Amino acid sequence: MNTTFDDIGTVPKKKSFYAKGWFWLVLLLTAAVLFFTNLDNIFYGESHAADTVKATLYPTAPTASPEFAEIVEDTSKNQSGVFIEPTLLVNENGVYVAAMSYDDDAWLGKALMLYVKNDSDKDIVLSVSEFSINGYMVNTYLYETVASGDDMYTSLDIFGYSLTVSDISYVMDIACRFKIADVHDLSNCFYPKAVTIETSINGKYTQPIDKRGLILYEDDLIKVVYRYSYDDTSLIYYTFYIENNSNQSLDLQLSGVRANKKSINPLFECRISSGKRVISSMMLQKSELSENRIGSIDKLDFSFAVLDVDTSEAVIQTPVMTVLP
Repeated sequence: MNTTFDDIGTVPKKKSFYAKGWFWLVLLLTAAVLFFTNLDNIFYGESHAADTVKATLYPTAPTASPEFAEIVEDTSKNQSGVFIEPTLLVNENGVYVAAMSYDDDAWLGKALMLYVKNDSDKDIVLSVSEFSINGYMVNTYLYETVASGDDMYTSLDIFGYSLTVSDISYVMDIACRFKIADVHDLSNCFYPKAVTIETSINGKYTQPIDKRGLILYEDDLIKVVYRYSYDDTSLIYYTFYIENNSNQSLDLQLSGVRANKKSINPLFECRISSGKRVISSMMLQKSELSENRIGSIDKLDFSFAVLDVDTSEAVIQTPVMTVLP
């Protein structure tokens, strides 16, 4: 079974200027066709027309590897000159995901344009489990429902602020791992193998890695460095540099957090792929501090429970760490 993804619609041939009554009707229809064949350009910032991105997917069986043919990518709309080759990211359990192009100037920062096809017998939810750029974990947004038998184009949005705190100026490589779940039972899910995409500027720059700060914990698996703190109107942020030197993806969860010897419940979320690093912040809510009659923080104690992402089993529990702001 062949499934072809090409531009749909053609522009009628231009009529002679001396045509009268129906000339204007043809002109109107031509304008309408041009509008609808460029809807992707309006909503996604790029066109999937045949002269822009053209790909044919050939899944010969549910377990077969799709092959991309007739790939033509027009990078003229990408003013930075950074682009990717269309890349197959997922081919498991009847679900196919391909990165078709890269937008270096998207609304939220950067974006990957994806093509998704669901040949499984279940309606699925597609989201991101792990995502890194130049070796740093960064925050993204993707949550798409794809019915059984359907396909779609969508964008995986990359938050610009996450690149800024990681000191990422040039996107050289992208590593992505998805989570694919049953719409009707989200616990019924699987995590395809991570895939790395190299951009057109890979190797042309050096990614800065700043490990300065107070080393709170270090072993063969992880390294935790306290960098700095700052606050806004409602939160106080304690920012860390964390490395995952293990061969597994890890989740870090806070436990036993005490400010001035009083228990509190900060906001924190940290997932790190094997061999990657992250700049992540513990966020203390000023309202909670006020309720506990905590003014300035003289001492902050906490530890991390480190879990294996794939099994949810505990890997280590760190000793108590202390920050003296």
